[in-house]
Amino acid sequence: MEKITGLFKSNFHLCVILLLSVLGVLIYSNTFVTSFQFDDYFAIVNNSTIRSLDISVIWDAFRTRFILGLSLAFNFYFSQLNTFGYHVFNIAVHVLVSTSVYFLAFYLFQTPYFKSKLSPAVVRWLPLFAALLFLVHPIETQAVSYIWQRGAALTALFYISAVMFYLKARVHSSRVAYCLSIFSLICGMYTKENSATAPLMILITEFMFFGPWRENFKKRFFRLIPIGLCLLIIPLSMMQANEVQLDLLRSPLHFNDDSKDLSVLEKLSMVTRWANPNDMPRKDYMLTQLNVIRTYVRLLFLPINQNLDYDFRVTNSFFDSETLLSGLFLLLLIGGGIWAFPKNRLLLYCMIWFFLNLLIESSVPMKDVIFEHRVYLPSVAFVLAIPYYLFSLVKRHRIVLPVLCSLVLILSVMTYQRNKVWKSELTLWLDVIEKSPNKARPHVELGAAYGRIGDYDKVIELNLRAIELDPYRALAYGNAGFGFYQKGDINKAIKYYHDAFKYQDYLPWIANNLSVAYRKSGRLDQALYWSEKAVALNPILPSSYSNLGYHYFLKGEYQKGIDACKDGLKLDPFNSAGYVTLGIMYFKLGKDPLAINNFEKALTLTDKPQHIYNNWGALYMERKDWKNAQSFLNKTLAVDPDHPDAHFNLGVIYLQLGELAKVKEQLAILENLNRLDLVKRLKVLASQKS
Repeated sequence: MEKITGLFKSNFHLCVILLLSVLGVLIYSNTFVTSFQFDDYFAIVNNSTIRSLDISVIWDAFRTRFILGLSLAFNFYFSQLNTFGYHVFNIAVHVLVSTSVYFLAFYLFQTPYFKSKLSPAVVRWLPLFAALLFLVHPIETQAVSYIWQRGAALTALFYISAVMFYLKARVHSSRVAYCLSIFSLICGMYTKENSATAPLMILITEFMFFGPWRENFKKRFFRLIPIGLCLLIIPLSMMQANEVQLDLLRSPLHFNDDSKDLSVLEKLSMVTRWANPNDMPRKDYMLTQLNVIRTYVRLLFLPINQNLDYDFRVTNSFFDSETLLSGLFLLLLIGGGIWAFPKNRLLLYCMIWFFLNLLIESSVPMKDVIFEHRVYLPSVAFVLAIPYYLFSLVKRHRIVLPVLCSLVLILSVMTYQRNKVWKSELTLWLDVIEKSPNKARPHVELGAAYGRIGDYDKVIELNLRAIELDPYRALAYGNAGFGFYQKGDINKAIKYYHDAFKYQDYLPWIANNLSVAYRKSGRLDQALYWSEKAVALNPILPSSYSNLGYHYFLKGEYQKGIDACKDGLKLDPFNSAGYVTLGIMYFKLGKDPLAINNFEKALTLTDKPQHIYNNWGALYMERKDWKNAQSFLNKTLAVDPDHPDAHFNLGVIYLQLGELAKVKEQLAILENLNRLDLVKRLKVLASQKS
């Protein structure tokens, strides 16, 4: 037993890392196969810039978030669109961040200020529980279970590591640790803009815990110069950001030809707001943040009723009763830290860490005033303070340790339960709508989720409800148009697509869908116009090139059509729709080997081959090759027995072959599927045939 105890003590750090790893995997084990969510579609599924590990492409696209972009490209290289690898990466980063929290606390409590204040037992157990509380707290789930928000976790990893390595460098006079601190700072600056405050945090750490600021001032000053220079990285990078990079950061403020004439201050003003001044004045945003920060504090102490998309009221007056109370509450917190400073500096240090790490996202106006992932890095202050003050207030460790263990257990269960909400898009957005029933966006997103599983009645219902809640939400009109298109009501689809453009100009995917709707209605000139507009709006949207190519092809410009499709596949060589479109064009030109090659390539890139088989079957129908057409349509139905177009196409074939009983069977199936538009078309064809 003594040997085991001795081994445990000599390998304590290793045991901690192992414990954090095992517990992290356990509490996030129900997220490994959860689906893409929300902005994952924008940032991963439809983002052609991460389709290869081409450093120059990723750099051009992400710039200020290069490491975040590189991590997504790394995942795509190995996993394509299988979410398992992405979640493994996110959970691994979360475990690494928790480990960094452990070592941050470990070296912090070895500084000259704390060395004589804490017992060896407290110095051993306190960092462990700080790391455990961070690992298992439910507030962290959004930054871990939501793939795109790994940016918050990666930023925290580099930020905490920069401070931790600096502490180690000072405690152990280690040049290697100092260099690692600088390296971590640089990596953080190229992960997310929140890292901008890390040099300030290191400066505060230096002067709070390493003796009076005048002591060895010159030596300390020169040690901090390289760290201070890192402050320039983000502003300089953002000054070089172009339209595509800002679009990838979801900014509605795009640089244009006139932006080069702006002053440095005007450019800085542009890149430090992600919402238009008319939509969100800076004053209103910052006042609202008083209530938001109070909510974050509440979630840290009482993590219940968590929500991906809060319906949060914007305030425009400090003297609003709720805002005034929030302001007074936060002043009381800060005042408590200042009051405690002479006797104990940790409380003020934690206050500074918390508020400094909320500073950027609380002062840069965004349409979304609150998101839980924004408190991921600030929550380090909470997990440092809670065990420290428990050990300080209750001297008997036999009481404190069981209390902390119980708290870790309770939070672990809550985190596991919260992660169940992230299982699928449906579970997530149903949870959001329950908590934010009067907010339009959750209805739009839930409608999009239903669209991905083919329930177009729900798509229409939810988006029309979203329009009732917010008549200016362009995406609701666009998604409703998509629902009507899928239900066969092309004229309504076109109307709603156009309505979307009344409220927002930058809608490349809706322009693309509008082009398809016009093609379906036989208006090829308008189809081509909207295809060209879709490409002009977003030159890196591969599906736009596929449609543009097909419209050129239908207009008789065959080579332009093929070239446009190939341009799209250069952007995204994994886009199965691009290969299908090329296959269709080659097939119609009689180049069957090239067509088959492209169809087979498309089949290797999708887990939903039914649409490819259906298109292939329809092409044989055009040649009146009924045997091959039936073969591919039957393959479609083997994968998706309720595929309406396949049943319609089979009905047409049976009509041509004179097998009227089988035509009636297909009509009955289409009626059961509630595709009355296809029923009507098939009956018209039958009447013409008779």
